[in-house]
Amino acid sequence: MSDIQMATAQERAELRKLAEDATQGEWTIDRRKRSIIAIGPCTADEYAGCAWLEVSEADALYLKASAENLPKLLDDIDLLTAERDSYEADAKLWRWWRDNRAVEREYGYDCEDVPVTLYRVEGSVNDREWVKIAEGNTLDEAVRAAMKGDQP
Repeated sequence: MSDIQMATAQERAELRKLAEDATQGEWTIDRRKRSIIAIGPCTADEYAGCAWLEVSEADALYLKASAENLPKLLDDIDLLTAERDSYEADAKLWRWWRDNRAVEREYGYDCEDVPVTLYRVEGSVNDREWVKIAEGNTLDEAVRAAMKGDQP
C-alpha cells in the first residue's frame, strides 16, 4: 500500500466549498511594466499612483491555475475514490471465494426468481454434509451475506 494520504471526504467537501465561494470565471493576471497589480479579483491598493502585489510571477500563475482547476481536480478525486471503493469491494468478494473453497452454490439456471443459496460442504467425498450459510437474490448478494455472517 502507498504512503500517500488520501484527502478525506470531509476535506474534499471543505475544498469544494472554498472553490464554490471563490470568484468564478477566468482569473486573469494584470501587469504594469514590472509589477503585478491584480490576480483575478485580488487587486492591490493604490498609493500615490502606484499599485502592486507582493507576489512573484510563479506565485501568480500558481494562484490562477489553482482557482481555475481546483473544482476539476476535486471531481477527478471523487471519481477515482468511487472506482477504488468499487475495486476494493470486488477484491473482498474474490478473497472470500479464495478463502472459502469448500463452498458450493445452488441456484436455478432457468428461473430468475429463485434465490442463490450458498452451502459450506463438510466431510469426505462419500459422506458430505451441506450446511446452508447464506442466500441472496444474486450471487454477489449471497456472498456478501455470507461474509457478514448473515443467516437466511
